[in-house]
Amino acid sequence: MEENQQPQEVEIDLRDVFRAIWGHMLTIILSAIVAGLAVLLFTKLFITPRYTSETKVYILNRTDQTTNTVNTNDLNTSTYLTQDYLQIVTARPVMQDVIAELQLDMTPAQLADEITVSNPSDTRYIVIDVEDEDPYMAQSIANAVRISSAKHITEIMDIQAVNTVEEADMPTSKSSPHTMKDAAIGALAGAVIAIIVVILNFMFNDTIRTTEDIERYLKLSVLGVIPLDETAVAGNHKGKKTKKGKA
Repeated sequence: MEENQQPQEVEIDLRDVFRAIWGHMLTIILSAIVAGLAVLLFTKLFITPRYTSETKVYILNRTDQTTNTVNTNDLNTSTYLTQDYLQIVTARPVMQDVIAELQLDMTPAQLADEITVSNPSDTRYIVIDVEDEDPYMAQSIANAVRISSAKHITEIMDIQAVNTVEEADMPTSKSSPHTMKDAAIGALAGAVIAIIVVILNFMFNDTIRTTEDIERYLKLSVLGVIPLDETAVAGNHKGKKTKKGKA
């Protein structure tokens, strides 16, 4: 009967892996530098900077005007309704008002993509962020959205008022892209890819290089080692080249 042949398990010494990585450290560092510089140049040359302008409003309910006290139910209801207000800010009627006022060459959906609306936890504040390639336009859109959305929220939700907490500011620095951060991520990715290539090359390289490799992989004992005469090898190669030249 034929015996079932068990697949041979290859043991990998982590110390050998680390030595392989350390031996290619210069290549890994160069890969990280090249990748980082490539991302840096790509970001600077092909990605247009964008600027973000922010404005804040506060929702004032009618109960706040008619009573001097506000109970927990009123606060919970107001906080819950704030989520509805967020949807109105980027609604199509508001976007159409802003486009008409500023004479923008874009659709309501495209304008809504530039706007981020948020609500700080447990508050009735609405934060409107507008990101655009032109800092002046970002500020103008933010202010226009604030004014138009306040009008629609007051009419639709029967709110006493939407008060301005902060008008939109003029952004002085770009909000994206994050050039240095992206370059650092690119450098890290380059280094990781280089390390993976080194490890894979080490794992799939079955070349016998040392006597330890013979004992480890072939399970054979080495009786002796014949040293290589590098001078003779060099002379042999030189003789071949000379003979070839004469021919």
